[in-house]
Amino acid sequence: ERYGPAARAAYRMAGITDPRREIDYFSPHDCLIARQFTQSEATGFFQPGEAWQYILEGRTAWDGDRPFHTSGGRSSMGHAWSASAGAEVAEAVIQMRGEAGARQTKVPVQCAMIMNEGAGPNVNVTILKKA
Repeated sequence: ERYGPAARAAYRMAGITDPRREIDYFSPHDCLIARQFTQSEATGFFQPGEAWQYILEGRTAWDGDRPFHTSGGRSSMGHAWSASAGAEVAEAVIQMRGEAGARQTKVPVQCAMIMNEGAGPNVNVTILKKA
């Protein structure tokens, strides 16, 4: 398990006890599309085995009840390494402010989680909460 420990540490720091209920928006590090499945389940955004169904049903789209990657994710940006991480944080902030225009989530975003990873075992989880 690569992603769970980083997510659990971030949850402790942010005071999150039930990520499934408390996180409104998730941004997985999707340099490979399969990461949408593995990261969303390993972090508790979905229960194990659920991600594929939510994605297939369109529930992770901007107008779904469990939105993520409203910007299209790294794969649509060309994955410009560090710039991608900044763009994902910016997208989460834009969603939280309600300034995303046509891609604004239907679910108000009070809490967002952004995952980043690097070479080897490096994983970073950022939690943003609306004040």
